[in-house]
Parts: sequence; structure tokens; C-alpha cells
Amino acid sequence: GGNMCLPVHECFVKLLNEWTHFGNVILPRDNMLSLAEDAIKAAEASSGGKPSFAEMWKYGGEAFAPVKAEYEKMLSIVPEPHLSQWKEKVGIDDANLSTISPPSEQAKEEKRQDDEAKGDSKVPEGEGKNDPEPMEVDKPEAIA
Repeated sequence: GGNMCLPVHECFVKLLNEWTHFGNVILPRDNMLSLAEDAIKAAEASSGGKPSFAEMWKYGGEAFAPVKAEYEKMLSIVPEPHLSQWKEKVGIDDANLSTISPPSEQAKEEKRQDDEAKGDSKVPEGEGKNDPEPMEVDKPEAIA
């Protein structure tokens, strides 16, 4: 799903960037941002919404780097407050990004909490369960 879409997504945003070089007559900024938002929605739909655009933005790595570079190029010409508003809409503003944690870490934490709730806290093998009871040590003051 999503990986097949990445090159198409990159080309489309690159095309938006090319059109904006001709100025506001060919592609007004509002239309550019709207088309970019539509591209994001289409990309998310093709991947079933997982990972989201914001997750790809934050954790997409090398596979997403070319797409991200095109968006960064596009956003470099967008003035405030339009830039902040658009980033918030698509979930790549600082507030939204700070709430995203890597899916693997989040899944691990949820599993740990579930196990804890069930009382299944895993003790690494060789620790705890089969250890002999601590030996009683005679205390000199106890001997009379």
C-alpha cells in the first residue's frame, strides 16, 4: 500500500513545487496547500491510514525522506500564520508530533501494562523464581 504510493506522492509534491515557481497566477498558495492536503489524504487512504502522514514525517526514515524534502521545499515559501495552520491540519505541528511515539515502543509499553494488570510480570529466566530461600544467618546477640 503506502510504499508503492511514496514515489507518486513525491512526484506530485515536486510538481506542486514546480508550478509555484511560476508564481501565484499558475498555482495560488491556498490552492497549493489544499492540493498538498488532498495528496496526504490520498496517500493515507492508500495505506489504510497506517502509518499516518505525521508518523511518516517523524519516523519515515530514508523511504520517506524524498517526500519530506519536497514538502519542506514547498513549506519554505509559505508565510505564517498559513504555515502553522497547515502543519496543524496535517498533524506535523510541534504539538501533534510530540504526542506521537514510535509504534513499537508504544506497543511494548501497552503489552507491559497489560501483563502487569494480569499479574504476568515476566521474570527473566534464572532470576527469582528458582532461587533458593535466603539462608538464616545466626546473629551473635541471638545466641545465649
